[in-house]
Amino acid sequence: MFIALLLLFTTTAFATETEKSVPVRNYYEERVGYTGSDFFNGLDLPLIVGASYTPNQLQTAGFITSMCLEWRWHKTYSWYVPITIDTHNANYSQLKLPNSNILSGTVWYTEAHIGVGYRVPVVKDIVSFYEKPYRQAVDFYFSVQPGLSIPTIKNVQLAAPEDYAAVGAVGTSEPLYSTPDAAFTCVPSMKFTAGFEWFVDPRLCLFAQAMYIQHLTPTVIEQAAISQSLASAPTGPLMFCVGLSTFFF
Repeated sequence: MFIALLLLFTTTAFATETEKSVPVRNYYEERVGYTGSDFFNGLDLPLIVGASYTPNQLQTAGFITSMCLEWRWHKTYSWYVPITIDTHNANYSQLKLPNSNILSGTVWYTEAHIGVGYRVPVVKDIVSFYEKPYRQAVDFYFSVQPGLSIPTIKNVQLAAPEDYAAVGAVGTSEPLYSTPDAAFTCVPSMKFTAGFEWFVDPRLCLFAQAMYIQHLTPTVIEQAAISQSLASAPTGPLMFCVGLSTFFF
């Protein structure tokens, strides 16, 4: 009886340990075709915030927010297509900008990009993963996106006489000035992104990423710096961000 109980206990413990060593995996089902439901299942809306910094030190660090729409072939790996609109700001000083007599101020950028990227699963055995893909919790991703960068700063101009009353300066002999926002010519740019993503739920993931935007032609800030021999070529901002992604389904 004792030997039989010992064998039963050993067999049960071995089976339990075997169950623990084999992870429960949610495998991807093979697609027969691609439907409208598959398309909407692959859409997500990342919310992104972070800080930006220009390596050439012509501008100070700033704050960035981003709106994004992504389409994914699979949620946790494979190809994806991101469409992003980033907004960030920076301060500049001692730069004589074209059509302006302000030497210091704030510049706002609107960055619009679309491109393609790829997610790589972070797993122990990547070969067996691609033989039979399953939903894993962590992945590494990167993307390349061509697009446009649009800087907006303020110009100095004489205020119209009818605006004097609004500031209580009727009858003054000194000229008044206004500083309206002025959008300068947009420039082509390339955006490079890399980061890590963690799925806390099938419909929610958190991520941290780094982005770099290379201006292909000088912006108004960079052209002013090149004219003053403070820079030799256009560069762009480096950004570090965190965010979360939510899915439609």
